[in-house]
Amino acid sequence: MPTQTINLNNATPPAPADSLNVTWQADPASLDPTVVRNVSANVPVFTGDTGSGGSLGLVPAPAAGDAAAGKVLKADGTWYVPCSSFVSPMTTEGDLIVAGASGAPSRLAAGASGLVLTANGAGAIPSWQASSGGSGGSTPSAISLGPDWPPASPTTYDDEFTGSSLNAALWTKIVNGVPNTIQMGKSMLGILCFPNASGDNLTCVMQPIPTPPYTVCAKLSWFGAPVNYLNCGLCLMDSGSRIVSVGVSFVTSYTLDVDHWNSPTSWNSTQLAFPNLALSSPMYFQIQDDGTNLHFSASSDGFNFYPLYSESRTAFLSAPAYVGIMADSNNSSYWFILGCDWFRRVA
Repeated sequence: MPTQTINLNNATPPAPADSLNVTWQADPASLDPTVVRNVSANVPVFTGDTGSGGSLGLVPAPAAGDAAAGKVLKADGTWYVPCSSFVSPMTTEGDLIVAGASGAPSRLAAGASGLVLTANGAGAIPSWQASSGGSGGSTPSAISLGPDWPPASPTTYDDEFTGSSLNAALWTKIVNGVPNTIQMGKSMLGILCFPNASGDNLTCVMQPIPTPPYTVCAKLSWFGAPVNYLNCGLCLMDSGSRIVSVGVSFVTSYTLDVDHWNSPTSWNSTQLAFPNLALSSPMYFQIQDDGTNLHFSASSDGFNFYPLYSESRTAFLSAPAYVGIMADSNNSSYWFILGCDWFRRVA
């Protein structure tokens, strides 16, 4: 190891290039040559921490510009810019910071509206690209709110019965079997059928049919004792007052049926009957008119409709003219109430 002698009170010696022994002594030209002060020390080079600790010594010299950059000495022996001196490269609202060359922070300008950030692989800065729509996905569909939710685009034939009185402009054909009454309330149309000992006495609330093909649907609830000859449902009427109905009746048991009526006070025949059913209120009924035939169906949930019966449009009617809701009480002792939550053209 080299030895460098430094005279006290003399000029500053040159910086050592490596570890060395330093001897301090008096300058013989200015001090008593008989008094010598010798100090010997080993000044090693600084060793940074690489995981197991470093060692004391001469630190590495900073490079030009390190001071202006605000660099400080790290424990590993290198000069770096601390976080407190970080300068954001962003200049505009919406900019992003990405890792540039050697991990240096770099500005990625905000993309235009509608563009998506696209990865360009390892070692490449992401970029804004037009959306390709992805792959393997599907367009989300609206969540179903159930059959009772009012349609977003109701037709001119629809009625949710939210008014305080019946819409006379829509329901233009009313056949009311006196003393039955038609009432409105609680967002429901109600037909109150009085006990009747003289036979059938239908009350019908109807409107002109749409131009075929069409399908109408209604949600119906019924209230009354399970006694004979109570009836409610959807109906069609021709210009001569003949009626075809589909709905629920009670004749010793609850029955799904399709009936022909000579008039609101005269039953003709039953075309279809499914007796002994454990039916519960409410139910949904549909009539479909395809321009040639009439199709009648029923549902307990408003989603799944079961075909009950079909016949020609003119098998019994001269031609359908009106469509709507009917209720009847052919019983001398018991009331019968029909409630219609809504009536809609669904196709």
